[in-house]
Amino acid sequence: MTVADGYQGMDHDARCRWVAENLGGDPISAPLSADDAAALVSVIGIHNAEAGNYLFSRDDEPDRVFVVERGRVILCRRNADRTSILQIMKTGEIFGDGAIRSA
Repeated sequence: MTVADGYQGMDHDARCRWVAENLGGDPISAPLSADDAAALVSVIGIHNAEAGNYLFSRDDEPDRVFVVERGRVILCRRNADRTSILQIMKTGEIFGDGAIRSA
């Protein structure tokens, strides 16, 4: 699984277009202006993750939002004797934004 791998090779203008298309939501109800997209591009970091690695744990302070560019991410909770799958995030989905808003 790779997060934002294609994004990494883009120039600034291509990144702005990608952000507007992929993070802008429905163009009618939640459009991103060119300035909004450029502002997001200026703060987006890239994290490539290999299968089986953790992106964060439940004790981490929420400090980022994740966008799955390609592949999938399994959100799970581990207890002493079992692992519960909470959600499977697929290409194009965003997670972590709720924790940032409530922090």
